[in-house]
Amino acid sequence: MMCLIKTYFKQFLLVALVLWGETSVAFVSAQSHVGFSLSGHVPVAFDNVTITRPMINYGAEIGFVYEWHKNNFILQTGINYALLCPKLSVAYQDLEQEMIDTRGVLFTYRGALDNRTDQMAAGMISVPLYFGGYWNGLYAMAGAKMNLILHAKADQYAQLKTVGDYHDRYYDWFENMPNHGYHDYMPVHTSQDMLCSRLNVMVGAEIGYMVQWTSTYRRQDIMRIGLFAEYGLLDIRNQQTKDAGLPRTQPDYSQYMNVHMNHIYMSDEAGKSDAHLLTCGLRITFLFPVSDDPVNHKHYPCRCYIY
Repeated sequence: MMCLIKTYFKQFLLVALVLWGETSVAFVSAQSHVGFSLSGHVPVAFDNVTITRPMINYGAEIGFVYEWHKNNFILQTGINYALLCPKLSVAYQDLEQEMIDTRGVLFTYRGALDNRTDQMAAGMISVPLYFGGYWNGLYAMAGAKMNLILHAKADQYAQLKTVGDYHDRYYDWFENMPNHGYHDYMPVHTSQDMLCSRLNVMVGAEIGYMVQWTSTYRRQDIMRIGLFAEYGLLDIRNQQTKDAGLPRTQPDYSQYMNVHMNHIYMSDEAGKSDAHLLTCGLRITFLFPVSDDPVNHKHYPCRCYIY
């Protein structure tokens, strides 16, 4: 019985050594790289809100990259920080408010908001998981990112015109009288913290050109430059704003009708509409092998004897 056990143990040990040797060769022939990436973004927000239209704006991203290369295969992960600023054009809006002047006379304070743009600036960290390959200097990758929004700010810009309507008391409206609070179109700006969903999942793809060279340290360093596109699968609007949104504008009575504007995605006029983020741009990646290129080393077979 003991002889049989010894025989089985030797066979198991032999198989384990062979498998270990094959696995070692596979991992040694692979190559790990670390590096960093710099990305320029063009983020666009898409929704079903009838009074908005997406606009082109900017964003930037920096990331720490880890990649595992095997033959022509690429597996990429890491951690990134991005600041994305999607921008919307919001439709013209008429405003009016019943007020009493300093003499106790009732009048209607009228306003008009034009050329309004709502911008969101969101800082987020993300963890990507991309798969791809490279052939003859070209490369392509696709995968997904898990995003966590750390902070978000909303900025609204518009042109405001105001007039005083005393109805039948005077023949015409009061306008172009800045000392009375009536002025032609002038710039107005309001900002606040943005309420938005904290988590998002983005799917994307990247394609471009890869250059490899031997550095002074005899490493096979890599530089890639490529175009990318990423789309958010989850709604960026916060559920709280969908359930009880703020008004699109709120008058500021302390300064005539110098209105406070709320971002359209935080307002009740956006209703229950979802909003999704699409971003595309240019990405440059620099990669450095963790160790010397293994193809420069010779590997000798191991002769193992089992007694």
